[in-house]
Amino acid sequence: MAAMSEASQNQTLADFVTLKNRAGLTHAIRAATELGIFKALVDGQKTAEQLAAAIKADPSRVAALMNVLVQSELIEKYENDYALATLAHLIPETFFDFGDSHWQHLADNVRSGKSIGTGEDDQDFLIQQASEEWMLAPAALTVAQALDIGKTRKGLKILELGCGSAVFGATLAHADPSSSLTLVDTKPEIARAQTTIDAVQVASRTTLIEADDWQNIEIIDLSGDDVDDDSALVPQPVFDLIIVSQKIHLDSLRSQTALMKKIGALLLNRGGELVIVDVFPGQPAGAQHREMFELEFGLRHSHGQCHHPRDLESALKNAGFASVQFAHLPAEPYLYGLVLAAKG
Repeated sequence: MAAMSEASQNQTLADFVTLKNRAGLTHAIRAATELGIFKALVDGQKTAEQLAAAIKADPSRVAALMNVLVQSELIEKYENDYALATLAHLIPETFFDFGDSHWQHLADNVRSGKSIGTGEDDQDFLIQQASEEWMLAPAALTVAQALDIGKTRKGLKILELGCGSAVFGATLAHADPSSSLTLVDTKPEIARAQTTIDAVQVASRTTLIEADDWQNIEIIDLSGDDVDDDSALVPQPVFDLIIVSQKIHLDSLRSQTALMKKIGALLLNRGGELVIVDVFPGQPAGAQHREMFELEFGLRHSHGQCHHPRDLESALKNAGFASVQFAHLPAEPYLYGLVLAAKG
């Protein structure tokens, strides 16, 4: 075997040390979570000695652990004090185990091909997705720019189905002061959406609709009134632009095609447009993020699947949409794409 060059040997050594340190940092974060360090810093920065007293641990070992945690995006150091970084403040307390409870099943998932997801586990995954919706803000701004909202597209009646925190609907409504916005989701999600529309000052132009199952659009009165008879078809107001964000990957293409047909038949003006934002392949900058998403999604969700834009285009045309366009959203974290379908 030919001898390695000095440069190649040095690079191999550097790569090994980097990998080893990355693994150590992962274990440091796990230990900090188990020890309660992040919780201890929620009310303000502390020295290693103060942290050790708070969690009943050895001060010198706490200091050593904290100095490693500074290498992560979670802890900052100011002279002798340690504090939570901005990112750590954005992570809900329930997710500070960084998924250890499900990642420990990955080997079995790879062997069997079976998800650990059940109805309850699926809900846990959806709750985590909801907690990370703040990450969608750059993508939402990119959608508004790509659609030229407030310029060539203005004065729109906008509907966001399964809105969650309404990042997309609120962003588009804010970009077009002459638009109106309707948001549909469960009661807890509508409460989160209220916070968003208040923050971007579009609440006066927004109608909030609570629905136990937002996909049952044929029996939800989008004027805001409840319908007692679940079998009744409700005459709906129609919209110019309908948004469905981060939902298409949560079910089979057959099920989603049925939803698209209902949207086109019941809710869209002729010439109106359906906007689908979801995780799609193809952006090199986001390849690692997408691959990790697909690995976790296949582990945790019982029946969802990531759909290719070509498959969605076929499904939308089968659902009666006349033209379908696709574009990547070149914004952090470079995971998302935009499918735009116009009703014929």
